[in-house]
Amino acid sequence: MKQKVAIIGSGMAGCFMALCLSKKGYRVEVYEERNDIRKEKAGSGRSFNITLYYRGIQALKTVGLWTEIKKISVLAKGNYAHYADNRIVYDPYDSHDTEVLYTVHRNKLNGKLLDIVEKLPNVKIFFNNRLTHVDKKNKKIYLQNTLSKKIHSLSTDLVVGADGVNSKVRSEISSKSGIPEQESWGYKEVHVTANKARQMNLQPHATHTWPRRNSLLIAFPNPDSSHTLMINLPLKGEGSFRTLKTEKAIRQYIANNFEELMPLLLEIVRSILNKPTGNFTTVRTTPWHYKDFIVLIGDAAHGVIPFYGQGVCAALDDCLIIDKLLDESGD
Repeated sequence: MKQKVAIIGSGMAGCFMALCLSKKGYRVEVYEERNDIRKEKAGSGRSFNITLYYRGIQALKTVGLWTEIKKISVLAKGNYAHYADNRIVYDPYDSHDTEVLYTVHRNKLNGKLLDIVEKLPNVKIFFNNRLTHVDKKNKKIYLQNTLSKKIHSLSTDLVVGADGVNSKVRSEISSKSGIPEQESWGYKEVHVTANKARQMNLQPHATHTWPRRNSLLIAFPNPDSSHTLMINLPLKGEGSFRTLKTEKAIRQYIANNFEELMPLLLEIVRSILNKPTGNFTTVRTTPWHYKDFIVLIGDAAHGVIPFYGQGVCAALDDCLIIDKLLDESGD
């Protein structure tokens, strides 16, 4: 009988790893501390659009998922940069205008992967289960149900840490295996309806950026011609989220720095005043595994700020590499 694998975290990395291992015949159990993300209220501000580049797309093609994921993604051929002097400059994503990216809302991508994985016969997903401890000597993990508060243990042959930048699995490998570095920037998300996007002349197959000296706003296209605007600002200091505490302050800030976004002022005010501020985190990890019992993937191993556009692509790549290594090592 194939070995049993416990994956901690049901995000993109966890789901994709479950799929790869399932295809090999492993018995896979996925444990997620939070509730099912598919039940989360839309527009909660806890997510944002992500980009899929070549290696992320190739990873999805390798396991036969790209056709399904492509349906919920939007092709973006280039970027329109909106400068403070009212110039708008379009740049394709490469010099030949052949390399493109796709943008997809994080929760939709995660939800689609969960839909696919939960149908696999040798995969089980358990939500509201928080990892409390790993017994490395006896190859056991201890989990607490976040609703009932009951703790239970189970034996497993392999633990995969896919639990993000604040990984509990990483801390169980070693107290020195990587401390998350909080970046000085944060983000808020604003939904731009299709009508507003047309009114503002936002092109549907491109990203839009508003680069400024101490801020960056990015609009990602969605399948229904709406856009998701990501407001990236410092957490403190001049022109930061800390200074934008009133409608008056926000109105003045947008009018002074992003005049063409004034049609979105009401939505921007609501987002900044009411939605939680997302934090950017960087993780540099060593070691990233413990013998043949624990391994880290995705943000748990190498969290990066989203401006590099490689977070989910690197996570999917991790899974394919581990899949290949399992073949080479005979499990």
